[in-house]
Amino acid sequence: FSQIAGELRLRDSLLAILLGLTAGAITWFAPGRLNLPEPSGETDDHADGLNMLWAGSLGVLAALAPVILGSRHVIFPIFSRFTLPASAGGILVLGGLLLAFGRPGQGRRSAVQRWAPAALAGLAVMTHFGYAVYFASGWETIRNFWWQVSWRAPQIEPETVLAAEYPGAGILEDYYIWGPANLIYYPERYTVDSTDRTPLAAVLLTTDSVQNIRLGRALSDRERRGLTSTQDLGRVLLLSRPTDSSCVHLFDGRFPELSEQESYKMALAAPFSDAGLVQVDAPAHTPPAELFGVEPAHTWCYYYQKASLARQRGDWAEAARLGDEAQAKNERPSDRVEWMPFIQAYAYMGRYDDAGRIAPIIKDSPFLKSQACSIFTADQAGFGKQFPDGQQYLKETYCN
Repeated sequence: FSQIAGELRLRDSLLAILLGLTAGAITWFAPGRLNLPEPSGETDDHADGLNMLWAGSLGVLAALAPVILGSRHVIFPIFSRFTLPASAGGILVLGGLLLAFGRPGQGRRSAVQRWAPAALAGLAVMTHFGYAVYFASGWETIRNFWWQVSWRAPQIEPETVLAAEYPGAGILEDYYIWGPANLIYYPERYTVDSTDRTPLAAVLLTTDSVQNIRLGRALSDRERRGLTSTQDLGRVLLLSRPTDSSCVHLFDGRFPELSEQESYKMALAAPFSDAGLVQVDAPAHTPPAELFGVEPAHTWCYYYQKASLARQRGDWAEAARLGDEAQAKNERPSDRVEWMPFIQAYAYMGRYDDAGRIAPIIKDSPFLKSQACSIFTADQAGFGKQFPDGQQYLKETYCN
């Protein structure tokens, strides 16, 4: 309860309190309304309670021993699932405490035996409701993330290793990434040499994996519950959504455009992301609606993703058109780095006035201004050879 209480919005918090109070009231009044018999006084509640305590404690130890011997530990909230087998024993411990020490003598139920179950029932309902809201919100974040990826990447080459960061939702296992990705891009069973494989693999951004990405190391294939994944970190594609208000950023290592809110691990790995693993001219793959819901509304992030795709295709006229359409609909980014495809498109199309109107937004941030100068000066993608005047304009604008 303590972990989820501070995560809810005011509306959800008030609803959780209302549900918890209702559950507590039902628990408090139920014995009287159902005419449940009171203790007869003929049983030794203290002895029975102690027996329940012993039985419950042994049940907890027996359930957790394999967990501990398997080098796992109960750590909230990451490894809280290991408490599930032991919860039955925990209930016996709790019942034993209430029975053995809940009232001073025999007879009617004490205030403790009435109020403790009511309070616990209320807390339980509030906690379960809070986690339902939390997981629904988390899935909405993931669902939106992969819809944006589908707008940006029509297809991704098999045996690509994905690394991603979701906003406000931790990624604890690699299948948090390759699961949705394969459901979109490779929904059919994929077998190589009679081995079931995940066409798209994934790696968590740990300190070790960032180092291996920077080294371009090819690690041994990973087998997980009957599925084998390629772990060639020389073929990695990085995806990031730094904040809830940002769009998904698919990095091209030749000119990684980093948000001001980017995590340091993503920033270290971004220069090694291979956008060439995106098959820009392949038929688009749409997330299945039965899993990912209906397509989100085409707001700013739709235009940003499509303009980024047009830039990778070299279709600057289309990128500029998308910028015009987005601004005509009064769509604006919350993350200023997302102006970059449109700035380039306007400059390369000779529309310097349009590019100039956006320039102060980037120049207002020392970080983004310095980054833009470095990208346009290095020109590792070779855009300047096609549009020398536009490239010169960009260098003069952001390097002075």
